[in-house]
Amino acid sequence: MPSITKTKEHLHITLPATLDDVDRVLPEIMHFLKEGPVRSNFFILNYIIREGLNNAVIHGSRKDASKTVTFDLQLSDNSLDICIEDEGQGFNWQPLLKKHLVCPKKTHGRGIFCMSKLHFQTSYNDKGNILYLHKDLTKDHNKE
Repeated sequence: MPSITKTKEHLHITLPATLDDVDRVLPEIMHFLKEGPVRSNFFILNYIIREGLNNAVIHGSRKDASKTVTFDLQLSDNSLDICIEDEGQGFNWQPLLKKHLVCPKKTHGRGIFCMSKLHFQTSYNDKGNILYLHKDLTKDHNKE
């Protein structure tokens, strides 16, 4: 069962590495964002956060419910910062950040590309098991 703690500016969630638990926590995350200063397109935010959590569950933790995924969201008037960590082995993320096009016929491999195209600064730790997302909330593109 997910564990959720929050303050006005911070949301911390620890969840078992299952897609069902991703489905359980997303409404809580979206509710938290809607109560704050965020005026972005919530469909896009939901998509990006789901993509990050799903990747942590599927690729990082291999859907192993005995492993956990940690989600941290820090919110200010100017920015949104998200950190998603899994207990997996990590991956070689550097080539993926350099992609400029994604094959439209592929059913996977679009997450990181979409995150950057939707105005999120995306980075990872060296190991590749922690995703960092940053979104500037002061730019006009946030009203997409």
